[in-house]
Amino acid sequence: MSPPRRTQIIATLGPASRDPAVLRRMVEEGLDWARLNCSRDEPEVAQRAAETLRTVAAAAGRPVRLLADLGGAKVRVGIVPEPIPLEVGTEVVLGAGRAAPDAVPVTVPRAFAHLAVGEMIALDNGAIELEVIDADPGWVRCRVLSGRMIRSHQSLAIAGNDPSAITDRDEEDLAAALALGVDAVALSRVRRREDATALRARLPDGVLAFAKIEDAEGLRNLDGILDAADAVVCVRGSLGFSLPRAAVPFVQKDLLAWCAGRGRSGIVASELFRSMVERPTPMRVEIADVVTAMLDGAVGLVLSEESAVGAYPAEAVAELRQVIERAEDSAWFQALERGSSRPAMLE
Repeated sequence: MSPPRRTQIIATLGPASRDPAVLRRMVEEGLDWARLNCSRDEPEVAQRAAETLRTVAAAAGRPVRLLADLGGAKVRVGIVPEPIPLEVGTEVVLGAGRAAPDAVPVTVPRAFAHLAVGEMIALDNGAIELEVIDADPGWVRCRVLSGRMIRSHQSLAIAGNDPSAITDRDEEDLAAALALGVDAVALSRVRRREDATALRARLPDGVLAFAKIEDAEGLRNLDGILDAADAVVCVRGSLGFSLPRAAVPFVQKDLLAWCAGRGRSGIVASELFRSMVERPTPMRVEIADVVTAMLDGAVGLVLSEESAVGAYPAEAVAELRQVIERAEDSAWFQALERGSSRPAMLE
């Protein structure tokens, strides 16, 4: 029997992965954690997903742990009946109001109140970048700089304007998640020690606290955040909006090294195998990126769109497992393990 993997696979459940047959394949291919995205799923949807997961995991004889991911105080896209395609250079209106009847709805239109022409907005953890060309207290008109599709519930980030706290919606989602018996809870956009402490205070013994680091303020306060968190998630898409994109690979290295030095688990999320949303195999550059994250010290890797809405969720898990196994068998990884104090697993 081969030794257990040291690097764990966390896959987001969504419309593409709720079918029992698909979920069974994901479990068989090596799924370690299933992520319930509370900002997108209503509690009853998460409950059905958790029940299905437990059924198929028991049948496969392979335990899978549950991670509930709270939305935090993020602004999000509202309900969009059909995905809205974007083309670079075109315009899109976000917000609400009589002056913008065709705008893409957002959950907190007042977040645009102080925006000015020339400022930047990012959607979907930085995958979509927009430049404000006209602004009103309840809506903004933007030029598309990058991105493909706007979908319901995508995150929306405004540089320097995203307060971090546990919202009323988070309180409801947390209660529902704990009733499901989740093994860990993550909070988005953790910026201060107090954010992580607030999450920890709401969790019973045995439930792990994951802090998602998504901007420069979270990085500045990382040491204090680690006092209360069991694990830190490096959300590279959001960090690439808050910081220069070229800085993100070095931030990843620093963050994971800091976690290892404090005996905390470091997790990497965003765009691991993004191409597998539409194709059955990852790109070679994506494989190299995953290996780099592992050699940087990641003990967990998160599939997001790939498993939630992509066309090949089980294949994404299988491909990630194969890359992990090959990397862990390498002399590079084994040398890292011998000289590292990083946690062996998410504990």
